[in-house]
Amino acid sequence: MTEEIDITFPYYCSDGYKWLRFDSEKNGVFIFDAHPVSTKIEYGVLPDEWLLCPEISKEEFDNKFNELITRIKDVQDGSNKENVSANL
Repeated sequence: MTEEIDITFPYYCSDGYKWLRFDSEKNGVFIFDAHPVSTKIEYGVLPDEWLLCPEISKEEFDNKFNELITRIKDVQDGSNKENVSANL
């Protein structure tokens, strides 16, 4: 069974571990945060089924994006005192 949803782009959604900004039906920004185990930000093709994650606001997405950018910068400059590894 195929489920159809009406959306406009950019479209923001999250399942609590991944935060997504779809810029088109296929492409967008993928944020994964399972801190302290793994954290990443990617841009590219996203699976269609991820469009079914609960919708969030642009502000919620931007807050998570900025949180991860700050964390990555802290790791990069050594100001992060946690035992964290980053894929830079």
